[in-house]
Amino acid sequence: MANVEKSFDSSSSFDDEEEGDWTKEASFIVNEFKLVVNDIHVSQKLKQSENRIYFNCETKEGNRYCIEFTAAGFKIVSNSYDTINEEEKDKQEEQESSIFYETMNALLDKVSPLYRNAFSDQLINKLNAYASQ
Repeated sequence: MANVEKSFDSSSSFDDEEEGDWTKEASFIVNEFKLVVNDIHVSQKLKQSENRIYFNCETKEGNRYCIEFTAAGFKIVSNSYDTINEEEKDKQEEQESSIFYETMNALLDKVSPLYRNAFSDQLINKLNAYASQ
């Protein structure tokens, strides 16, 4: 069984949703995080499915990750774009120690201290803009 970094509400699972909903979710994630990381996009090389999407993400520190998004959550599958580290994946499955994060925020918060700063700055800017209206 995989470890979950934060609790996952199975009632909000994407298992029963259509592929279009996953595509919309992927688009939302890219738009939501593009200002707090150097780069984020859906992989064009890895096979996507109606219940599995791969993102390429470069943190503010310059670290690159390939991130898998499924109903279980978000999981780093490689430290390179468009790559799934099969040896590590098999090892994790054998050890049942694969870590899933409920949200992209939780994953980025764990791997990128500069993400926390960028996220905080973005939030302050939004609050200031709202307050000045």
